[in-house]
Amino acid sequence: MSIIVMKSRTIVIILILFSMCLVSYLHEANAYTSVVEVGSGPAVITCPGGGIHQGAIAFEARTTGSSLTGGWDLSTPSVISPGNVFKSGLINGGNISPSGRFTLTGTETSDDICGTKSVSSITINITGQCVQGNVFTTVKFKASNGEKANIPTSPTCQ
Repeated sequence: MSIIVMKSRTIVIILILFSMCLVSYLHEANAYTSVVEVGSGPAVITCPGGGIHQGAIAFEARTTGSSLTGGWDLSTPSVISPGNVFKSGLINGGNISPSGRFTLTGTETSDDICGTKSVSSITINITGQCVQGNVFTTVKFKASNGEKANIPTSPTCQ
């Protein structure tokens, strides 16, 4: 009888240890601390004055202390000179959920695309879902002055 009890206790202990390891792994796997998009597919960027441009977004945000910080830019080919023109700014808040859904908030610091004269008071939101591999999803960009874009992209969370 004592051999059966010892085997049962051993099995229970092994199951408890395995469960603790599994729960720890799942918790770590869902504790995202950053979201990155190095360069998206082309999107239509709508400016408040009615201008429409085609461009791509890149952004990166990392947890520092209790908030997210980072940067973002939208770029589009220039029709006046060779190269790209940019709309860019800072990320200074937001969150990344355990499922990889993110909301990034920040400000615009420069704008060569829509030609906004004063960018100092323009706030932005970038929302989307992290994906694995070469799967595309839609990231939404919205600015407080009416600028917006729905962008096909593959952001990753780490």
